Amino acid sequence: MDSKVLNRRKEIVGEGYLLTSPEDLVCYSYDASQPTSDELPGAVVMPGSVEEIATILHLANEMQIKVVPRGSGTNLSGGTIPPPSGVVISMLRMDRI
Repeated sequence: MDSKVLNRRKEIVGEGYLLTSPEDLVCYSYDASQPTSDELPGAVVMPGSVEEIATILHLANEMQIKVVPRGSGTNLSGGTIPPPSGVVISMLRMDRI
């Protein structure tokens, strides 16, 4: 994934809330419907506010990057499995919208 895009996302959510290493991404590549996937997302962002979500989505739209929202990943339908190089928006920091 483009370093400018990654740096911009880091500016939005903060240093500790952007995951890019394969070790961190692997658990976001599957859900309870299937075993781990060979394909990893391009990044995982963990917004802490509605404003951060809006900014992340605006950037993804501008750069034409696919986005998948994710709660705990326990669904059984494959709905939180991201496309290769897509971005996962983890909702773990959010307790209300």
